[in-house]
Amino acid sequence: MIEERATVKAIDGNGVLVQTTKQSSCGGCQQKESCSTSVLDKYFGNKQINMQLSSDLDLSVGDTVTVGLDEAIFLRLTLLIYLLPLGILILFAVLGQQLSDHYMIAGEALTISFGVVGFAGCFYGLKYLIRQKLDPKQFNPILLNKV
Repeated sequence: MIEERATVKAIDGNGVLVQTTKQSSCGGCQQKESCSTSVLDKYFGNKQINMQLSSDLDLSVGDTVTVGLDEAIFLRLTLLIYLLPLGILILFAVLGQQLSDHYMIAGEALTISFGVVGFAGCFYGLKYLIRQKLDPKQFNPILLNKV
């Protein structure tokens, strides 16, 4: 279980609005003065994240809670969102290169075009799959306890 601390911002029946801050790991690194990632972190760093979750805990506004997400769900989503599009991009680029070689087309325009089309198709396919076929509630974090 991946856990994060959050603060209760509002309560509405069994629904609880919690807020957590996305923090970067760049703050503790010794190389942060010369690293380009830490420069980007200064501009896009700590970000407030609000989540509407259901809970049967006795909470009040301002309480600190622990929010958890199952690691298996996190890994499956990571594979689905990152590795599948990358694999499709590579597969379509190889297919474009094979067609380019077969038809003796000079340059890499066909390879690049096939890669982009495969990546875009995978993007829209995943968007459809997530919206139409998957239950979003199974991916939501849960309130574990009051701290």
